[in-house]
Amino acid sequence: MRHPLTFLFLFVLPCSAIEAQPITLSNGDRLSGEVVEENAQQIVFDHPVLGRLVIDREKVAALTTSETIDPPPAIKQRQSTTPAPAVNATISQRIELGLSGASGNTRNSDLRLGYQRRADSAEQHSLLKSGYQRESSNGQTEENDFFTELTHDWLMPQSRWFRFAQGRYDWDDFEDWDSRIAVSGGSGYLFADRPGLRMAGRLGLGLSQTFGGDDDELSPEAIVGFDSNWQVNDRQSLEASNTLYLQLDELGELRNLTSLAWLIKLDQFNGLNLKLGAENEYESDTSGDSRSNDFKYNLSLTWELK
Repeated sequence: MRHPLTFLFLFVLPCSAIEAQPITLSNGDRLSGEVVEENAQQIVFDHPVLGRLVIDREKVAALTTSETIDPPPAIKQRQSTTPAPAVNATISQRIELGLSGASGNTRNSDLRLGYQRRADSAEQHSLLKSGYQRESSNGQTEENDFFTELTHDWLMPQSRWFRFAQGRYDWDDFEDWDSRIAVSGGSGYLFADRPGLRMAGRLGLGLSQTFGGDDDELSPEAIVGFDSNWQVNDRQSLEASNTLYLQLDELGELRNLTSLAWLIKLDQFNGLNLKLGAENEYESDTSGDSRSNDFKYNLSLTWELK
């Protein structure tokens, strides 16, 4: 009968080989032994129990040798397609305040409040805008309205095309409706997208619904839009947008929203800007005292939030 130490030696010997030169297969199995020969197609391997094995190179996930061996193409492809960490978006915010008044032969008071939040990254852009305006003369309110609008763009890698979604809520005390909700989505194209200048066009479809009016039907719409943001220099910037809503269930009916803002940085105050703005809303289908054109201009201060 063989001495037990002989069996112990036979057992320990392959274990040393296992630690010295293991092969990990692509299915997760591990073999240990000695590499006799290798090339781009296969590896010839001596296993202490299984004998000499010829293993296809593509079935080997890892091999510990004195030289580093590239993983098979399938594994290399999985490694190369691992998504890179997401880049944080650049976020800018600002609030707006405009006040004016007069007392004497006439008593006038104007109030304008606004908020804007912009988030930009390599994958997407989003813009949130809100505004409230109230005007009164001799104790009579002449304008009282509020809006909020969110636009989100999903960019396509290595392309000027993008997808967008937009939602807007309006409340106006001097329209033939109390409030309106509009949602839309479609495709857009970046005519310019470089530091200091972004110009985009949009084409899509949407729905709008008014509440509190004589005709509160849900209306399908086609949307054609354009917006730009131009940093003229270190102190001045221009923002412009125009969106045309074509009513599809009543051909010929439309509304158009236009806005323009010129911002001048006041150097002596950190984050403070002077804003000269103009807005116009045209609506072809009006009734009662509602006007087809609703033009507004304002001079206000904006404060950039950190």
